Amino acid sequence: MNSYQAIFSYLGTRYQGWQIQPGDALTVQGEILKALKKICKSSEVACLGSGRTDSGVHALRQVARLDLPFEIEASKLVKALNSHLPKDIRTLKAVSCPEDFHPILHAKNKTYEYYFIMGKEVTAILSDQLSHIKYELDLEQVRKCTKLFEGEFDFHNFQNQGTPVKTTVRKIFKAQFDEISPETHPFSFVNHRIYRISFTGSGFLKQMVRLMVGAIWEVGRGKIELELVEKSLVSPESFKIAPCAPPNGLYLKEVKYEA
Repeated sequence: MNSYQAIFSYLGTRYQGWQIQPGDALTVQGEILKALKKICKSSEVACLGSGRTDSGVHALRQVARLDLPFEIEASKLVKALNSHLPKDIRTLKAVSCPEDFHPILHAKNKTYEYYFIMGKEVTAILSDQLSHIKYELDLEQVRKCTKLFEGEFDFHNFQNQGTPVKTTVRKIFKAQFDEISPETHPFSFVNHRIYRISFTGSGFLKQMVRLMVGAIWEVGRGKIELELVEKSLVSPESFKIAPCAPPNGLYLKEVKYEA
């Protein structure tokens, strides 16, 4: 087999997440495999991603290892993939890589970004790409709560049921809340203040980012106290402190493989 490290960008709105599923569920991985089978005229292909983005979640730079039964020039592989993939999935880059490259195990850190707007008006054009909350948040409380997640904690209270994991301990290297300048985000034509919550960590549990954002929002609107969030990160008890934020504001920004 010939292996390639590829980077994909996709709008997750139509898809039931990254991971291929039994039956006819439309998934990003499934579409990539379908394209590879057409390119190679063979079913002897494989695609392993760096993580399983949820249904409706987007990616700016998702990394995957592609295994093909023959060698092909990387630039031609990119072109061939994009000619067979739907327009909401794009191949950004591909390079040859060792067969033992593992997109999950070899990753040093991942960054997720969550974009949202506040106010009574709903933006119709980007309703699938930004989350919209109708209530106003105390932005200083939002900033303080976001910072609470920096460090190494047991995030068992910030996961939803999924594939069993060996440990729910994860390390968040950086957690940040900011308002995005119109010059630095892709939504400059939207007549709203746009806010971003970003996390860079060693890894993430199922819906962990969305549950953290949900908790941050609840603190920002005065529904729960900062102390409850702190307790949830150190308590051996299992309890949910906030609902899960919607998927449409979440983006896998990048995956890094070097320290």
